[in-house]
Amino acid sequence: MEESDTAQVNQDTSRPRGIIFIMTFVALLGPAAFTVYPGFEYGFNWQLMAMTWEASYWDHAIHIVMVQLPMLTAGLLFFSLRPVFAYQMVRYYNGRTTKLNTLLVGVASELQILVVAYLGMIGQLASSPDPGQILVPLFGPIPVLFLTGLVIMKLRPPPEITTPWQQMEERKQRWDKDAAAPESKPAQSSSKEVVVGAAKEKQDLAETAED
Repeated sequence: MEESDTAQVNQDTSRPRGIIFIMTFVALLGPAAFTVYPGFEYGFNWQLMAMTWEASYWDHAIHIVMVQLPMLTAGLLFFSLRPVFAYQMVRYYNGRTTKLNTLLVGVASELQILVVAYLGMIGQLASSPDPGQILVPLFGPIPVLFLTGLVIMKLRPPPEITTPWQQMEERKQRWDKDAAAPESKPAQSSSKEVVVGAAKEKQDLAETAED
């Protein structure tokens, strides 16, 4: 194997490792959802959520909470597909899945937050004796993980995966080219012989005319 081929192989094998680190880091520590709670007494409150931490503004003070058991339980409900998307990215760069399937998993990981949140709101409104007193918060995902995956796909596309049929076709094309190459040489030599023969015949005619 040539030196350039060895370098290419090393680059291809190290690329999934970097993707594992980046996607796992963003999935666990990157912000994933933002909520605004309207209130009459303390004004607007907000909450920023990730899988392993949470920041909120309540009672005119900012609170930051790191990993706790209740947060991990809520994180599985809201964000369990985020590590799945990170794993799907690795499978995509290993040639074990398609780009479309990977993007679909990424979209599902963002929509999961909305689906779980609004199902909870609907259940709360349905079970409340006075739904009009419930202030519905403004809730939405922060697609940092999905955008990170898109940027990686754009800047570092995976190596092209060739199927056995493509390899056989490439070999057949090379064989056809090699088989046709020797046939072109006699054609070139025969054309040269025709030119030389015509020149010699012309010279003979000129000598005959002089005689």
